[in-house]
Amino acid sequence: MYFPILTAKQNEVFALSELPDTAFSNTIPILIPPNSKNLIVQITKLVDKNIYFILVVNPQKSSYPKMNVIQHEFIQGVLKDYKNYSIAFILDDKTSEYDISDFFASNPKLEKSLMHFGKFSNREFLRKKSKSKYDIYLEKKVDQAYINDTANGEIVLIEDGFKKQDRNTDYPSDSKFSDLIFRYENEGIFGFGDFTIVGKEVSDTGGSPFAIALHLSQIKNPNFDIYHFVSDDAEDRKNQAGKFTQALNKLIMHIDVNPMHEGSGIRDFRDRHADGHYPGLGICKRMSIKNHIEQVNNEISII
Repeated sequence: MYFPILTAKQNEVFALSELPDTAFSNTIPILIPPNSKNLIVQITKLVDKNIYFILVVNPQKSSYPKMNVIQHEFIQGVLKDYKNYSIAFILDDKTSEYDISDFFASNPKLEKSLMHFGKFSNREFLRKKSKSKYDIYLEKKVDQAYINDTANGEIVLIEDGFKKQDRNTDYPSDSKFSDLIFRYENEGIFGFGDFTIVGKEVSDTGGSPFAIALHLSQIKNPNFDIYHFVSDDAEDRKNQAGKFTQALNKLIMHIDVNPMHEGSGIRDFRDRHADGHYPGLGICKRMSIKNHIEQVNNEISII
């Protein structure tokens, strides 16, 4: 089972809602809600399609909503009558026993999971008190001994495989992503996940880049790679549409020469190549997220 973690901004939610229903036979998205006036409206798109997802109740970022806001606006608000979701709590070495007890005591009708983004200090407490459906571990923050000592639910390993660069011009032509998809079943665990082509550290700043980079996920067992197609023009912030065309031409040429599974994400790229329309950076990211999830699902069905 695949668990992509997405900061639930507009285009991330749209990416999920635009995927075909078959994509969710092997996928459970995990949503970390940011501060967004439109998020309540956007999340109804997942409700309308009856998509099962996990909602994180403590995003752990100062600019993101607090637990009481998520409880009021989502759990008791837009999701009040929705049954096809569960909630998760991020814990680390700063989490208290009270925090965990309070989480499991809350919302008794909802299934709950723990996301171990660090090592909780009292492992015995977790063994006795945890009632998690999934124990989700960020690989580089924990070790096997910690997993063995704390897992009460199904084990899910997460790797942040996207190698984010400070500048788009710094991206190489391709980079290795993760081999979790090829080894998770052999290691006897339930699932694996990642932060798609966005990465764990999400920037809240925007603006036009000097160069446009399009990211294309491609899986050819035993390799899972991200190809980066960067515009040639990188001298200033002008001509974003032209830069998109430069990067998109490279992406389409790569697909034509290197056949791969073509789902809705790649069809979107091909449509933009055919009509010459620049959709904006957010939608470029949306198309890459859709393709990433579809490539993973296609590979899971093959393995």
